[in-house]
Amino acid sequence: MISQTEIEMREILVNEEKCRVCKGKCCQRHACDCSPEDFDNDIRLMRRALETGKYAIDFTRSTADAFVYSSKGALTLDIEHILKTENEALYIRGRNRNRPIVDILHTEKKEGPCVMWSLEKGCELSFEQRPKYGRTVIPFLFIPENCINTYTKQDLIQEWKPYTKELFKLAKEFFPKDWELYEEFNIVL
Repeated sequence: MISQTEIEMREILVNEEKCRVCKGKCCQRHACDCSPEDFDNDIRLMRRALETGKYAIDFTRSTADAFVYSSKGALTLDIEHILKTENEALYIRGRNRNRPIVDILHTEKKEGPCVMWSLEKGCELSFEQRPKYGRTVIPFLFIPENCINTYTKQDLIQEWKPYTKELFKLAKEFFPKDWELYEEFNIVL
């Protein structure tokens, strides 16, 4: 749910002209991070968003320690490690084009563009429908790659941490076993 403060800040945060000049460089690199509030803190709404194919489960981590070898010799996520590590979390964001719904392995800086964005039309979502990150970005015309966002990684981690076990269950359900990168690194959930 969008707060009244976010609605009042819309005039500052939405500058379509600056974004048009920039051509959505941030949207071309990666999709926006969501907050549990975007789904009314309801795991059923999170599931429905994933089912649309327009959202993905991601993983922010500080080290590779959350990946451990399973009994079958494949890499898997150590859910207990994620739960006890302060700066790691599973979370939902918009989905990047040509990436899986469970997108927990990152090998490139640019993994986008977002599936809900196009060069011709920009974001298909209204301001109110956008993920929290997309509603809280402050665009700069002169340095588009350095736009400021008030929704930080620490905010994201703190908000999503209570959903770790539920998101892990959803990740297992939506995990694309046959995605080439997961096969190459022998990752299973």
